[in-house]
Amino acid sequence: SSKFLHGRQTVYDLSFNDTLLLKEARKVGAKVMNGKGMLLWQGAYAFELWTGLPAPIDIMRDIIT
Repeated sequence: SSKFLHGRQTVYDLSFNDTLLLKEARKVGAKVMNGKGMLLWQGAYAFELWTGLPAPIDIMRDIIT
């Protein structure tokens, strides 16, 4: 139910997809974010940790969006 959601909120769902929660929050004007940003930066950190090379952030971002 969206009775707990309002336009002054930021709603974050760790799922990589557009969930019902995010859809309902968007309907009431809340700012919404999914888990793709977290995936990007966790992947970048792991890439650098394992390879010792800078992560290709732009390429990685293009792939997950």
